[in-house]
This record gives sequence, structure tokens and C-alpha cells, in this order.
Amino acid sequence: TRLAPAADILLPNTFELGVLAGGALETLADADRAARRFGRLTLVTSAPGGGEARVLHVHSEGSTLIRAARAPVEVKGAGDLFAALYLARRAAGASSISAAALSTAAVADLASLAAQRTDDRLDVIGGQDRLITPRSETIIAPA
Repeated sequence: TRLAPAADILLPNTFELGVLAGGALETLADADRAARRFGRLTLVTSAPGGGEARVLHVHSEGSTLIRAARAPVEVKGAGDLFAALYLARRAAGASSISAAALSTAAVADLASLAAQRTDDRLDVIGGQDRLITPRSETIIAPA
């Protein structure tokens, strides 16, 4: 909690954001309010609500919800993979929304492949083509 104010970007999941904000976040509106308290770009993975993969993109100009189909398996490392892909895409020049949407789709793809294997691990080597060119569709809308 002491380092969050010094960060340029925050990439917590909903539980982590709740810890930073001092309480559980039950709704998307709760997550949005908590993210806005930090006054910087915040991407909340596993955003509350719905049975889909959801990333809440909160910035000074508004909030956007990015959604993709959720695989029927809870995978390990999805948030870490999202963060790595997002930052790599931003470093390569993608807009923040585009980087978040493509990263959401790529993680959804690898989670879907894990479900097909009945595994909870993301196979970044076997699915590397999907990291670059994801196939999952994302829906981007104001939150």
C-alpha cells in the first residue's frame, strides 16, 4: 500500500485493489471508485460482475470495461501474463485501450487452451502465436 501512490500505472486484480483501498469490492462501481482514488491509470483484472473475463480500464478521462469469453477453468498466472503483455504492447506503441483489449484476448485464448487440456497452467510456449495474434473477441464499452 505504500508503493501504490508512487506507481505510474496500477495493475491489480479486484482482490488486490480492495486491499489497497481498504475494503472488499463487490460491484464494478465499487472497483471504479476505488481505482479513481489513486488518480492514475489503473487496470483492474478480474473486474466484478458477469461470467466473463473482465478488465476495468480506469483513467482520467473515464472508465472502460473490456470483456472476453471466460474459460471454464481458473488458471494460474493470468494477471501476471496480462500485465506483461499490456506493458509490452504499450512499449511497442499501442494505445492503452488497444493494449488492454489485445492482452485480455490473449489471456482468454491461453485460458481456453488450458481448459481444453484440463489444466490450470497457461502454456505460453505452446500458445505463443495467440500472444501475438489473439483469436478471442473482446467487447469494449464505457463502464
